[in-house]
Amino acid sequence: MFSDIKIIKTKDFGDVPVTKNRRSKHIMLQIHPKKGLCVVAPRFTSMLEVESVIEKRAEWIKQKLEKVKELESKITIFDINTNFQTRHHRLVIMPHDSESVLVKVSDGIIRIKYPSARELRDSDIQKAVREGIHKALRIEAKDYIPHRVKGLAERFKLKYSDITVKDIRTRWGSCSNKNNLNFNIHIMRLPDHLIDYIIMHELAHTIERNHSRKFWSLLDTFVGHSKKIDKELKAYRIGIW
Repeated sequence: MFSDIKIIKTKDFGDVPVTKNRRSKHIMLQIHPKKGLCVVAPRFTSMLEVESVIEKRAEWIKQKLEKVKELESKITIFDINTNFQTRHHRLVIMPHDSESVLVKVSDGIIRIKYPSARELRDSDIQKAVREGIHKALRIEAKDYIPHRVKGLAERFKLKYSDITVKDIRTRWGSCSNKNNLNFNIHIMRLPDHLIDYIIMHELAHTIERNHSRKFWSLLDTFVGHSKKIDKELKAYRIGIW
């Protein structure tokens, strides 16, 4: 369970949030787009210990922050001329006279209405646009993924338990010890062959739990050239679009 987040001030990286986690065994440095450096630490870690780790790993942090900065430049800033669509929904952004931002997803359209007196680039409006897109992706994922998993599992004679589709920050998919499959709604942004690869990757975990040589050999029998496809998948980022 997480405690309150504390902030430490650093010379090179400004204010850094530190979250204490009872389950953490080590101090973990995390670099996130738009958030920068964050720290997760064991419950009784002192702030002096955290500062010491940050100082020792300063060069690594700077390198990672530079890479994240490059990724941030690829994040879309939506405007009324942005031509964006998911598989079955088209984005439409328009100003209106109300002071609130309205988001509606229906009839294949992601409708975003924002106050005409406001700047569309404002962070809360951009956030609302992405929330609308997330709704569309969730609708599409819940409609498509279970049917596709069922079809592929039957084709390769594989068994699984339940399927969960949700907005996951760090993974395209996962498989539990009870063969429950979890899939990220953002896989709907991927080409068909990569969606199938992720599904087969998790289905393969119902037989081989880890990423051993046996696992990759098994996955090759399903998709062929699995490591090559996995490398292609790495070109896509869950949070960068």
